[in-house]
Amino acid sequence: MLELFAVRIKPVEPSVLGRLLHLVSTERRSKYERYRMQADAIRSLFAELVIRRIIIERCGISNDGIIFGANSYGKPELVHPAGLQFNVSHSGDWVVCALSDGPVGIDIEFIQPIDLEVSRRFFSPVEHAQLMELHESQQLERFYELWTLKESFVKAVGMGLSMPLDSFMFSYGASEGCYNLSAPEPYTQYAGKLLALDSTYKLAVCSSSDQAVTRLHHWSTRDWY
Repeated sequence: MLELFAVRIKPVEPSVLGRLLHLVSTERRSKYERYRMQADAIRSLFAELVIRRIIIERCGISNDGIIFGANSYGKPELVHPAGLQFNVSHSGDWVVCALSDGPVGIDIEFIQPIDLEVSRRFFSPVEHAQLMELHESQQLERFYELWTLKESFVKAVGMGLSMPLDSFMFSYGASEGCYNLSAPEPYTQYAGKLLALDSTYKLAVCSSSDQAVTRLHHWSTRDWY
């Protein structure tokens, strides 16, 4: 099972925000209050709201019954109810969440100009060389394809940037949107996919087996009103 959820972020009325803040953890409320930019705060808030809504609908438990934890690298985990794994990412107008019965990671990035030389530092030598061989008009999109794939992988294995991004590589797979992963044991069975969501963003998901995405759910902040 591999389900994805995408929430388009829109302005939220102050009265609604007050109600929504009571639905998340004390830690999330404190984090919300520390943000200087309201847009960043709302994305952070919905990063927790979306997984809470999914668990309530899937498992039939109350919001108060949901318990989160984290692994030794800080990756959020679901303690109760057990048996499901999730990952969340947000950028710009979107918060996305992946839900699976095995390890999973997801990443979304807004496509904006960047110094492509950073790929020399974070990509494998082969990935960097292939990127530089592309026509200039194709390089930026390819950079974000690789970046989101690599981020989704390190999030799936639960190590974050403790795993160097140049220690593994992705290459084109046999079908559109699918990519082959070259990584050390015990991660060779992981598979990455790019998905279409918004033409100005790149979205990638990585799971511990080559699972098909069963469904991509589209929500809006208005669905919490």
